[in-house]
Amino acid sequence: MEHRWGQRTKVSMAVSLLPRRPFAILHGRMINISASGAFIRVAFPIPVLTCMNVELPARGDDPPTTLTACVVRQTREGVGVEWCDTPSVALLAARPVGIPASFSSPSVQ
Repeated sequence: MEHRWGQRTKVSMAVSLLPRRPFAILHGRMINISASGAFIRVAFPIPVLTCMNVELPARGDDPPTTLTACVVRQTREGVGVEWCDTPSVALLAARPVGIPASFSSPSVQ
């Protein structure tokens, strides 16, 4: 069951999508992100349950950041993905590439 953790934060970031099958690189624009996933605008449909790597752009001397995700929702505008990495890993990986400081993971109770 899909469930968003944390607050959704608006972003506008070019990303590369590397599905495990078929072997192709797709390009999209991440328009929002939360600790549990993101919504990415894409020109071509990507089937639900497709697993892929989402590559966030490099910043400065650092290499691109890659997060593993699975498509959980598909619309005409793009796809909703859920991170396979833990929210803390997604948070730490995404912050260096320009995710606002207000982006936060849920508190663990």
